[in-house]
Amino acid sequence: MLIISKEYLCAFCRDVDSHSGIHCTAPCGWDPGLSLHQNRGVHLVQDSKETCLVPPNRVFPIAWTTLYTSMGYGSYLIWKDVGVHQHCRCPLGLYGAQLALNWAFTPIFFGAHNLKLALVESVILSGTVAATMVSWYPINKTATLLMVPYLMWLTLASSLSYCIWRDNPDKEE
Repeated sequence: MLIISKEYLCAFCRDVDSHSGIHCTAPCGWDPGLSLHQNRGVHLVQDSKETCLVPPNRVFPIAWTTLYTSMGYGSYLIWKDVGVHQHCRCPLGLYGAQLALNWAFTPIFFGAHNLKLALVESVILSGTVAATMVSWYPINKTATLLMVPYLMWLTLASSLSYCIWRDNPDKEE
């Protein structure tokens, strides 16, 4: 059984409904309709210890909208500077890979409740973003700088994933 405290979970969730479960928001600030139900093993623990890592709920839609806009504009700058030539495949390929890894986090963490895999995935995602930035730097320094807030946000998210994994050890059944 996965135990996630309300303080941890509310950072990712827009609202908690005890009848229908937990309705989560997507990383980009809008709702894809992903709904996790309590009968899948997610339980909120009211008296769990708080963590200072969790930003207020109102920050998430603003942060993800800003981050995706910044990343998208950065990728546009790379595409504009390099075009569709052979040199563009690696920088934009890494960008596409980090987007896929970013989108994979929500189903791994909230859908599969696999905290360890979510932690590993978030660390790999951060490394892929760093590699994307390294590949972008010789092409367009502004595009690279537009990715810095995203990497900082991922550092926070990875730290939060670690805390949740640490505080919810797997129980042998």
